[in-house]
Amino acid sequence: MDREGGQNLSGKTIGIIGCGNVGKEVIML
Repeated sequence: MDREGGQNLSGKTIGIIGCGNVGKEVIML
């Protein structure tokens, strides 16, 4: 339970950061 929850939080955080990076790249282009 705890491990799964941690993985889910990490996945969501990475997804948010990834979306942010993509947005920055698009703005730069």
